[in-house]
Amino acid sequence: MLSLLAAPGAALAWTPPSVPCAAATAPDHEQDSDCDGLPDHMEDLNQNGRVDIGETDPHKRDTDGDGASDLTEYLAGTDANRDAFLSFPEPMVFDLVRGLDSEKGELEFNTLFRLRPRSEGMLLQYAPEIEYAFGDGMAAELELPMENERVAALKTAVQFTFHVDPHRRWAHGIQVLAETKLHEKETDVALLHIGKVRLGERVSLVSISGVQGVHVRETGDLHAAALVNLSAFYAVAQQVIVGVETNMRLDDAMAFDWMVMPQAHVQLNHHARVQVGLGAVKGGPSNVEPMMSTRFIIEM
Repeated sequence: MLSLLAAPGAALAWTPPSVPCAAATAPDHEQDSDCDGLPDHMEDLNQNGRVDIGETDPHKRDTDGDGASDLTEYLAGTDANRDAFLSFPEPMVFDLVRGLDSEKGELEFNTLFRLRPRSEGMLLQYAPEIEYAFGDGMAAELELPMENERVAALKTAVQFTFHVDPHRRWAHGIQVLAETKLHEKETDVALLHIGKVRLGERVSLVSISGVQGVHVRETGDLHAAALVNLSAFYAVAQQVIVGVETNMRLDDAMAFDWMVMPQAHVQLNHHARVQVGLGAVKGGPSNVEPMMSTRFIIEM
């Protein structure tokens, strides 16, 4: 994930010293207690002796224990106070509200674009959304799904984290989402369990599974469906992760829809990243269709 608070302008212009560890007797602005190449004043920005949001531990070379030093993560644009291999990978199409180890005050803006060539013409789907963590491990989002030039639905979701392993090897929580489809005249509500497991230093597995209730507003009919999203990711480098996402839905009429989306996630800087993918989708009675997707993400 990205750093939550940007360092002051002077800090952003800082470059690593040629001598990575300053002596304890050095001036305050040069002290580097953990010899990681980052001066103490850059790790403890408010000098209060605690590791607050957006800060790292000046007494640990690798604050989050993910194998990459704080300096390496600073230069890469990743969050040195959070294990990137657990936090960073999320499914691109069926993403989380925030990471399961989100901290109060995190804010994200993102937009998912999906382009689907169809026999009746090209379909462009895009969904601008805002996500906010109103507490540690608690977040909410508002989303506006669009199809071509029209608003297709109104969507909201909340997410709660039950547990994050102290060693950041696994975590789980729940997500509740509601979507009102304007043209199909139905309202969907889903309750989902989220699980994440890290295998070694580079492989992460994510599962999202649960039930969906569908209310058809015109007829008053109620339907149910099972939802399963399974994804696997591999960290090629500190800023590049590749993976494959699968999404499946089985409704009470035994109609089975699915999607497979190989994808790549690239961290551009401290506040921006992009995800791209090319896969296939089957929905309803239609044939299998190709789908190109990309998501642009800005975190504050």
